[in-house]
Amino acid sequence: MALNKALKAGDQSASIQGLLKAQQPYFQRVTFKQNGKTRVLDLQDVIYFLSQDHVTCAFTADGSEHILDHSLSQLGDQLDPRQFVRTHRKSIVAVKHIRALQDSQIELSSGVELELSRSNRARVKECLTLR
Repeated sequence: MALNKALKAGDQSASIQGLLKAQQPYFQRVTFKQNGKTRVLDLQDVIYFLSQDHVTCAFTADGSEHILDHSLSQLGDQLDPRQFVRTHRKSIVAVKHIRALQDSQIELSSGVELELSRSNRARVKECLTLR
């Protein structure tokens, strides 16, 4: 309640923004459009997200690909960091599907290999050791 009051009073400080963000639950599902319908995808089924040509796609364990209604940046802010990790500016992967790391590559349970940036390598290794 105090946070809402502060926001109404015009206090938009970073600490209040951080507290509000911490209170918001992480996404459990995401939406995508298919045949004129908005459909729901459970994040437990997602192996990785990939941004290509200004479109974000989710790739699932059953081999399907879905074009999402969210950008990769929006997803990154709303995904549980214990379950998903940013591996490159254009990809986010489910930690449970990481099988191997090699220099600038990451191998997933589906056999797909994605780029691993130097700036994200330490974070990915940390996620794997915390499991």
